[in-house]
Amino acid sequence: MRPLEHGDLRLLLLALIAERPRHGYELMRQITALFKGLYTPSAGAIYPALAQLDADGWVHTDLDAGRKRYQVTDAGREHVAQHRDTLDAALARTHRRARELIKAQTPAPIRDAIHRIKQGLFARHGHWTEEETRRIAALLNAAADGMERDDG
Repeated sequence: MRPLEHGDLRLLLLALIAERPRHGYELMRQITALFKGLYTPSAGAIYPALAQLDADGWVHTDLDAGRKRYQVTDAGREHVAQHRDTLDAALARTHRRARELIKAQTPAPIRDAIHRIKQGLFARHGHWTEEETRRIAALLNAAADGMERDDG
């Protein structure tokens, strides 16, 4: 499974730079964070994409303590505004891919247990007594607390 669709890296970089100026390494870390550490774009992917954004006139670079910092240009801001739907779709795909990667890393017995919990919750069709709500919330919170205690 490819973490990013063709062209999504450039869109994602432009969206992140439009939020505020950033260095290339910071952009790599930001994308890694979106994927919860399960995918890190290589410098060989990031820097050519940034160079293309610069060539397109959507970002420009300046030096900040000897490092390149990328800033969105007026043309880049206009491109973001005109293509907001496309950018939002790319961001949604990125978040969906990140969830898929996380799910793929989850052991099958845990995925099965989560599925059973969801089935049990949805089977009630939203009809809960106050007592059932407290009991189920306590069970789920106890499970979450147990996982936090076991966390590395």
